[in-house]
Amino acid sequence: MSKLNVTDAVYQFLQPSVSNITSLGKLYSALPRIASEADLFTNTYPGLGYGATIFMFITSQTEQRIALGGPVSGRKFRTYDLGLLMVFKSDMATITEGLGQGTPEEAAQAAFDTFVDSLLDYIESNNTAGNPSVV
Repeated sequence: MSKLNVTDAVYQFLQPSVSNITSLGKLYSALPRIASEADLFTNTYPGLGYGATIFMFITSQTEQRIALGGPVSGRKFRTYDLGLLMVFKSDMATITEGLGQGTPEEAAQAAFDTFVDSLLDYIESNNTAGNPSVV
């Protein structure tokens, strides 16, 4: 599959409206010139004080030919490496319920860890990004 098709499949799979990844406000399929800080908090509860945005991009690709019946018949296998630039912001002035004990910084770190765990759980839930004909 083409790089464009793979990028689009993963982009559709990770959309906040579909994935319900904790604290994910906005997903971009490329690095934008200007991003709105409001995007961080799009899918979070008002007053929560933290949120995330992800910028995704293919960092590299490799190709390999696999022979399936002789030297002239086979298929090409492409591996794409996906990079995720995650921006997480916290405006917490106080510790938020359920995020552990300690300083607001420690609570913000716990919120970030919860976001990353949620993202990884969702990615690992479907190894074809919901599109087995592409990924």
